[in-house]
Amino acid sequence: SGLSEADILYEVLAEGGVTRLLGIFQSHTGVVKIGPIRSIRPYLIDLGESYGGVTVHAGGSQAAYAILQKEKKDDMDEIGRASAYFWRDKNRKAPHNLYSNADKLREGADKLGYSKDTKVPVYAFNNPDYIPIGGESASEFSVYFLQKNYMLDYKYDMERRTYLRSVNGKPHLDLNNNNPVEASNVIVMGADHKVLDDVGRLQIDVELGGEALLFQRGQVIKGRWARKPNDVIRFVKDGEEATLYPG
Repeated sequence: SGLSEADILYEVLAEGGVTRLLGIFQSHTGVVKIGPIRSIRPYLIDLGESYGGVTVHAGGSQAAYAILQKEKKDDMDEIGRASAYFWRDKNRKAPHNLYSNADKLREGADKLGYSKDTKVPVYAFNNPDYIPIGGESASEFSVYFLQKNYMLDYKYDMERRTYLRSVNGKPHLDLNNNNPVEASNVIVMGADHKVLDDVGRLQIDVELGGEALLFQRGQVIKGRWARKPNDVIRFVKDGEEATLYPG
């Protein structure tokens, strides 16, 4: 719920080969339901915080809690003092039934004293009508992370100018409004992963950079992802940051 109204989505591996989605919400203020909201990991804190946001979660790994407590992060934890700004959906089983909405989260951030003003990084954007030059044709592509029985498909829609996402052959739809989960830009990045314990918790390097593919307007560009200190991840081609499309 709420995924179609996130400005940016990251999909990252967690334990057991499953993935988690990290949503960055900025421009849509009236999102009626966001979730299910799950527990946090260090690399998810790092990614979310790079946008200057307040981290919203329910619990976390020991390593994540160590970071939150030691560095006194702006976070809203349902298992902590922010519980009033979440609710449980009785129609779903725990832990997949925890939700909030944009109004409750902004209210909670105000009550908890988190700054309203923050420096938000910006991207370079193309004119929406500009047709990219030099890329290879890529009207559709598939991605899997670790488990072959979890397959993602992205198919370019020329009218919407976005890639529509499917999971195991079924369109990925937002339960709030039945809108497709879609993106004007899809970046597939390779990163170093290390298993930390017998539970399968991971350490993922979201700083070092690596190979990446940028899909936009039905084409793919091969390049790298890079990240400077105190900045977001950016897609780079031949030493220059690539322009993205609004969406």
